[in-house]
Amino acid sequence: MNKNITLNVANSKTTNGAASLYAVIVTIVVSPYTWLNGYFSQIIGRPLNGGNTLLILIAQIAFVLTVFAETSVPMRIITLTCLIGTLIRLRQTL
Repeated sequence: MNKNITLNVANSKTTNGAASLYAVIVTIVVSPYTWLNGYFSQIIGRPLNGGNTLLILIAQIAFVLTVFAETSVPMRIITLTCLIGTLIRLRQTL
């Protein structure tokens, strides 16, 4: 018994268009992260992976929230703990 499958050409074009749109969106979203990865690698002097770049970003955000944000003392303790923990993990990975 023969089974014939017909493919709709318009449907495959839509799929290709959606895939290319997805690729463009991913490129736009990821490009600042890859730029930061290259920048931090130049500053530190060795190649960094994505995890190290993320740890550096988290440490910077925790520092800004600890020092400059006008929050309560418990919130500052939480952000300071996050900052110290991130710096310890970053030092272990580098």
